[in-house]
Amino acid sequence: MKNSKINISLLFVEDEDETRKSIAEMIYRTIANLHVASNAIEALEIFEQYKPEIVLSDIKMPGMNGLQMIEKMKQINPQLKTIMMSAFTDTDFLLQAIKLQVDGFIVKPIMKAELQSAIKKQANTILLEKKVKKHKQDLSKSEENYRLLTEIMKDVIVKISTTGKVLYLSPAAMKFGGYNNEEEVGGGISKYFAEENDYQRAIKLIAEVIETHKSGNFEFMYKPKNKAPFPVELTYMPLIKDNKVFAIQLILRDISEHKEAERALQESEEKYRGVIENMIDGFYKTDVNGNAILFSPSVTNIIGFSEEEMIGKPVASFYANPGERNLFLEKIKKIGKVENYPVEIKRKGKSNIYIEANAQVIYKNGEYDGVEVVFRDVTERKKAEQALQESEIQLKELNATKDKFFSIIAHDLKSPFNSMLGFSEMLNNKFDKYDTKKKKKFINIIYQGLQDTFRLLENLLTWSRSQRGSIDFKPETLNLYLVAEETIDILSQTATNKSIIIKNEISESTFVKADKDMLATIIRNLVSNAIKFTPKGGKISIDAKNQQQFIEITVKDNGIGIPKEKQSQLFDIGENTSTQGTENETGTGLGLILCKEFVEKHGGKIWVESEIRKGSSFKFTIPDKYENANKNNE
Repeated sequence: MKNSKINISLLFVEDEDETRKSIAEMIYRTIANLHVASNAIEALEIFEQYKPEIVLSDIKMPGMNGLQMIEKMKQINPQLKTIMMSAFTDTDFLLQAIKLQVDGFIVKPIMKAELQSAIKKQANTILLEKKVKKHKQDLSKSEENYRLLTEIMKDVIVKISTTGKVLYLSPAAMKFGGYNNEEEVGGGISKYFAEENDYQRAIKLIAEVIETHKSGNFEFMYKPKNKAPFPVELTYMPLIKDNKVFAIQLILRDISEHKEAERALQESEEKYRGVIENMIDGFYKTDVNGNAILFSPSVTNIIGFSEEEMIGKPVASFYANPGERNLFLEKIKKIGKVENYPVEIKRKGKSNIYIEANAQVIYKNGEYDGVEVVFRDVTERKKAEQALQESEIQLKELNATKDKFFSIIAHDLKSPFNSMLGFSEMLNNKFDKYDTKKKKKFINIIYQGLQDTFRLLENLLTWSRSQRGSIDFKPETLNLYLVAEETIDILSQTATNKSIIIKNEISESTFVKADKDMLATIIRNLVSNAIKFTPKGGKISIDAKNQQQFIEITVKDNGIGIPKEKQSQLFDIGENTSTQGTENETGTGLGLILCKEFVEKHGGKIWVESEIRKGSSFKFTIPDKYENANKNNE
């Protein structure tokens, strides 16, 4: 283990290079701050700059010798510790060294142990002198501070003997109670106590202090010379020498203002408590960590939790969404307070309630120390607002439904008749003039128009019944393959007219529990749409696969596709999404809206995936267990 270096600064002066190097290495192991010079001139410059405490120097050097150099240094610092080195014992040098009061002398060649011993001796002397000097300074400072303290402090310092006699009374005693040191020294202390019980207590304490050497304090009514008694705090401590109490020091402090402040605070707290206890709105207070430390009784009335269940608990635990507490704190810390802040909170044994909170930050010594919150239950108002919003939404939907209904009647249901009346009129007037091929063409157009109009009318009637809530929902176990097959049969002629192939790729063993009419309507509308927007020679497929608790059914075509911006509008009754098909077929968009209502009736979802010129895939889900659908409809 290495020895620690001595915290002393030393200047080493030697003109011979090798000697200087080897001795410097020896010194460096002992001294913390080492300065090295090769001649006296250089050494004097270092001395003036760094003011070393020890100088170790060779005597014989070129130019100014070591003793001459030391003489100049001692003129600057007479207390400088010096050690001289020389290979010669010249009498003149020795006499001059004695005259200069050199502290040490080492004969060359230098021995390491001798060198370190000489340096340590001087270093220890310096350290001891520093310690003694500091002790004297501290003692002087302590005595001066005590004198100043007793003279300037408002509190009264009293020194008493172990028998209770006054040994000293600070100057503050005159202003404090009209007593002065000259009159009181040697007297007793009973006159300072307005009440006998307090004096007897003081006598007992003196005995206890002498026995236990313990300090302490107590309060009593002080009796001054020139005014009414007032409350004082007395602090006592033993003065000990040789493990024995030789006196007791007392400090008397006027606590009248403190007592008045305590009384005012107590009154304020009682008023504060009275306000809190009689509040109708809820009130709570948190500490710096967000834990509840105070509640008004009204909080229990509002949320059902008792004070015992809430005190010390994180307030966030009573939030319906604990993360909302962090947002609340971020806002209040940023601006210092919040008003009418909406929060959903838990209610014991019942559904959550909505409150509006007014809160402010509590600061202590300029630092965040918690929040105070006053809140009001606004659940009923919130429900009324939600009911109003829902009513507005329903009203908008009803208006959209009405507009859609009138639009279909006024245009979409009327338009096909115009076409069919025109072709039937032509056949009626010129039947004999047309050949069989042309007659078949016109009859086919009329037939196709009737089919489209029938499907439109059928959808319109079904939708109308759905809006009135008069459609019975009767789920049963169905073979999905067969339902799809029946739909293909119904639409086969329409598909054949456009040379479109429809493939039923559903497994024949796929069963679902659904309302047959609703399911058939969904598939029929989706396949009908696929035919409408698929060019001649196209392909349509119907597929189904299990997706966890759902059956996912897909009607896919390789038609013209649907623009991205229109895809989200397809199932919205408020949007006009009617588009002509590849053969200018007309439509209303009502079929997809009906599909959405029927799919949701089963507890499923419907959506579309489509790319322009690549085709569309309309997908919908039906739970594989009817219980899931039933829960969604309750």
